[in-house]
Amino acid sequence: MRTSGKVVGLLLCLMYLVIFVFPVHANPSATVGVAAGTVFSDVPAGHWAEKDIAKMKAKGIVSGISADRYGPNDPVTREQLVVMLLRVMNLAGQAYGKTLPSSINNHDRISAWARSFVAYAIEKGIIAGVDLPNFRPTDAAKRYEVAVFIVRALGLEAEASRLAAQSSRVFTDVADIPAWALGHVALVKNLGIMSGNTDGSFKPLDPVSRAQVAAVLSRVDAQAKKLNASEKRGEIFSVSPTDRSVIVTISGGATITVPVTADAMIFKGGKSVALTALARGDKVLLITNAAGSAAYIEVLKPEDFRFDPVTVRGTVKTVVTLGVPSITVTRDSGGDATYSLAGDTQILFGTQPRTVSDLSAGLSVEVVVEGTKAVRVNILSIEQQVKGKLKAVTASAGVASIVVERAGGIEATYRVAANAAVLLDSRTAKVEDLYPGQELEVTVKDNAATLIMAASFEWDLEGTLIAVAFAPREAIKIEKKDGTEVTIPVAPDVRVRRSNVTITLRDLLPGDELELNLKNGTVQRIYASQTEKRLSGRVQAITIAATPRITILESDGAERTYNIATNARITRGTSVISLGSVQVGSNATLTISSGFVTEMNVELRTTQDYVIGVIENINTTARVLVVKEKDTNRLREVYLRTGADLIRFGSYITLSSVKIGDEVIAVGKVESGVFMGSLVVIVGTVID
Repeated sequence: MRTSGKVVGLLLCLMYLVIFVFPVHANPSATVGVAAGTVFSDVPAGHWAEKDIAKMKAKGIVSGISADRYGPNDPVTREQLVVMLLRVMNLAGQAYGKTLPSSINNHDRISAWARSFVAYAIEKGIIAGVDLPNFRPTDAAKRYEVAVFIVRALGLEAEASRLAAQSSRVFTDVADIPAWALGHVALVKNLGIMSGNTDGSFKPLDPVSRAQVAAVLSRVDAQAKKLNASEKRGEIFSVSPTDRSVIVTISGGATITVPVTADAMIFKGGKSVALTALARGDKVLLITNAAGSAAYIEVLKPEDFRFDPVTVRGTVKTVVTLGVPSITVTRDSGGDATYSLAGDTQILFGTQPRTVSDLSAGLSVEVVVEGTKAVRVNILSIEQQVKGKLKAVTASAGVASIVVERAGGIEATYRVAANAAVLLDSRTAKVEDLYPGQELEVTVKDNAATLIMAASFEWDLEGTLIAVAFAPREAIKIEKKDGTEVTIPVAPDVRVRRSNVTITLRDLLPGDELELNLKNGTVQRIYASQTEKRLSGRVQAITIAATPRITILESDGAERTYNIATNARITRGTSVISLGSVQVGSNATLTISSGFVTEMNVELRTTQDYVIGVIENINTTARVLVVKEKDTNRLREVYLRTGADLIRFGSYITLSSVKIGDEVIAVGKVESGVFMGSLVVIVGTVID
C-alpha cells in the first residue's frame, strides 16, 4: 500500500515530538537507590559534558536521539541547532504553527518537526543572508555557523558588526572564517560562550558535536537568562530519601519542600551522586519541571553561589540603625520579614539616593532581597494613603498615635501630627472622637498621620440595667450577656422607649432588659423591657435607707434581699401602710418588676407560734432565752413577757431555776419582729 505524503509528514512530526520535545523520564515509582544514575546510557559517568547535557535536558533544551541515547559524539545538524536555540531563548512556543516563507528553496529537505522552528528563526532574523536560498538543514553545523546563530538569537548583531573590524587577529586561523562572520566569532569569545583551542585556533569549519553544543547552550542560557523561572537557588535544610524530596531555604528566608524526580541528575563536586549525598548547608541550584519537581540538582561552590533576587513589597514595621542595620517589613503577601542593610545596600526614593535614617515605620517600600540581605530598598512614597480599621488610640508623652488594622490583619501604628486634620463622617472632629472599629482613610507622611478621615461605627448590645448615672455625664451601667459589667456613656439626645412608649432615663429601673444601639461607643437608642414576678415568704429583715431593702425567707428555704422602689405600694389587707409598719416575721406577697419591689401585701402574725429546742444562753436581766431550734439548729431569741409562766414537770418555777441545756417548748407570738414568749415548758433538764 502506498503511503501519502501527509501521513509521512505526520509520522515524522510524531518522531520529532518523541525525540526532541518530550524529555524521557525513568519510572517515577522507581526505588531510591544509593548509586547515582546516568543522564543517558551513552553518556558515561564522568563524561566531560555530562553535567551540561543533564542541565540542558532538565530545562527541555536537548533530548535524546532515542529513548535512552543522546549521541554525544554525533554532529549537531543545523536544523537541530536552530530548534535548540529557540528553546534556550524560550521562543519554542511562539514558533508553533509558523510556515516557511517562499524565500527559502529547499523546503523538502527540512524535517517536518523542524519546519515551524526554521520558519520562526527566519522571521526573527536568526537565519538570514546566504542561508535563505540554501539553508542546508541536515548538514553538520560548523563552529563559525554556531557562533553566528547564537549572536543573532541573542540580538547582538550590532555589537558583532562593531567587533568585525577589530577581529582580524582574534584567532590564528581567521582566514578560514568568512569575513562577514568575524565579529560574531569574536563576540561569542568575548562572552565566554565559545573559545578557541590551546594553539590559538578556532577551527571554524569543524563540525560541533551534540556534547559540545550542550556545553555551548548552557553558556547561552546563563547569558540570556530566559529560562530562569525553572531555576531555584537555595540552601539544603534537610533531605528525605524516603519521600524523595529536599527542604530548601530560598531567598527571602522562606523554606520550601521540593520533590525530586526519580531520574533527576544530582551533581556534587563535579560528579553525579545519589540523593543521599546531599547534606544540610549545601548551596544548590535546582531546575524544576512543569510539576515543580527537581529534575536537576547541582551543589555549587560557595564562591559561585548567589541567592536568586526576590522583590518584596510591604510596609516598614521597624528600622534598626545600631549595630547591624536591618529593616523589618510587613509584607503585602502576609507576615513579617527582617532583612539586613549592608553598606552597599541602595536606598532610593525614585532616582534620588536616601540613607537608612530616611527609613521609618509605615513607609511603603519595595525591597530587592538576596537571601536575607536587602540589596536595594525603593521607597515607594514618602506620603502614603492607608485604609483600614481603627484598633486603638494611644498617647505617650502627650503625643497621640493611632493603631490601624490594614487588609490581611496587618497592624501599623502612626503618630498623629500636631496639625493633623480629623474628619468624622465628613465633619471636623478631634482625635478623642475616634473609636475602635471605625473605618479609616489616613494620609501618612514620614510615619505621621496628617489627615484622618473616619466613618462612624455602629453596633447593637444587649444587657440588664444595673444603674443609671447623671453625673458627671449621663451613663448607664449594664451587665452583658456574658456576665461582665460595663459603663457606657449616653448621648444627650438619647431616645428611650418601653412598650412602644417614649420614656426618660429616670424611668428606667434596675433589672430592665435593655437593647442598646451604640454609635462610636455612645448609646444612641435604648429599648427597655420590664420583667415581673410574684413571690411569697416570711419577712426576715427590713432596711430603711436611701434605697430601702427587704429580706424574705422564701419557700425554698433561701433568704433573698430585694430593693424596694420609692413608689412601691404597701398594703395590709385593704389598708395602705408605710414601710415602717411592716413587721419582721410577717408573711408577705411581693410583686417585683425589673428587680425592684413595686407592690407588697403583708399579713400581721397574731396567731400563736412555738419555739422548740435547747437553751443555749440565758440573760436574766433582760429576761431573754436563746434557744437552738430542734429542726433547724437556728438560734431564736425568746423574750419573756411580764408574768410569763415557767413550768418544769408540772410545777411553776422562777427564771433562776432555768438552766442552760434544758429542753423547752416556748409558746408566744412574733410582734414587730420579736418572738414574745408567754409560756415556757421545760420537758427535759440537765442533771447535775
